[in-house]
Amino acid sequence: MLKKKMLCVYISCVCVFSAVALGDEKYEERERIAAEHKMSRMRSLFKNMDKKIFFYGKVVDQYGDPVEGARVPVGVAHFSPKPPFFAIKDIIVKTDKSGIFEVKRVRGHELYIHAISKEGYEYEYSSNRTTSFRYAGDDGGEEIFVPKKNHPVVFFMRKKGETACLSKGRFRFSIEKGGDPCYIDLIRPDCRGKQHWLSDYRKPAHIDVIVSACLDKKHTSFIVKFAVPDAGGVIVSDKLLYVAPEDGYSSNVVVTVLFNKKAKEQHVYIKSRGGLVYGRLDVGLRAIAFSQWTHEHISMTIESFGNAFGRELEDELSLPYDLRKRLLKEAEESLEQGKRPRKPDLKALINAEKEQKRKEKMGTHN
Repeated sequence: MLKKKMLCVYISCVCVFSAVALGDEKYEERERIAAEHKMSRMRSLFKNMDKKIFFYGKVVDQYGDPVEGARVPVGVAHFSPKPPFFAIKDIIVKTDKSGIFEVKRVRGHELYIHAISKEGYEYEYSSNRTTSFRYAGDDGGEEIFVPKKNHPVVFFMRKKGETACLSKGRFRFSIEKGGDPCYIDLIRPDCRGKQHWLSDYRKPAHIDVIVSACLDKKHTSFIVKFAVPDAGGVIVSDKLLYVAPEDGYSSNVVVTVLFNKKAKEQHVYIKSRGGLVYGRLDVGLRAIAFSQWTHEHISMTIESFGNAFGRELEDELSLPYDLRKRLLKEAEESLEQGKRPRKPDLKALINAEKEQKRKEKMGTHN
């Protein structure tokens, strides 16, 4: 009798588990079919988004002159039969003598313009805000781009000027309410406050710029002052220049920064040491209000560029480290004697350095 009961229980369990397994299989099959239908709809949607793409662009420099022979990398998003159902096709085109370039005879739904390049020019991202163009829309309400051959999209590049051997530094510091100012040396890049001189830190070799700050009377902002202690001056501008102004300097300039609002980056142009040194400070400012965690203070990030050879503020990036170090050391020695260092022929020096290394390499092989 017991055996019969156990057999019945066993048969019942087998039936239950079989029913569950059969239910799971049917559920999985339904899910698989639904997923296939969804993928099919997505595949069809992306495929139907592709259109014939035409694009007309023009590349000009900061003076509005066309840039011939610029290399324009283009990416075109188009349908792909495999998930995620799109791919990027990369195309390279070049501008003609009028700075014009065209993209045509390609299918897709979106076009991207990447960093345009040409020797002697710099692509400025801040001047080229729009670099993607949609040719097919969705429910997002994004505007559809309409190409116009007679009105090409304009892209800007900056034509580089004469380069120089610059001394560069990067500093981050803060000045509290009633705190000591900071002192910057442009040629031997350094930024220190007076409190550092009393410790084991050395005093800057030369003070080109003094940065001080104080609260306004209403305690709503910080007033930041940039001053040059010796013959020269300061100009503050929101324009980025690659040649320091020859005149128009003041002995000091103040900038007002409201609490808890990041100020627009300022460019501070420096004429120091009686006109022997020119430079630029790219300054980020933020005034922090009093709280339970901090006192009122002004936070600053500064990138400095100093030139002892002239007014150019375009760095020669291909300058070898050892050569740059030697030129800056010679500049420091001349400035200590109150003289302007002789302006070097950077291209000739770079070529001579390359030739020397080539000869050393040949000698090693021989």
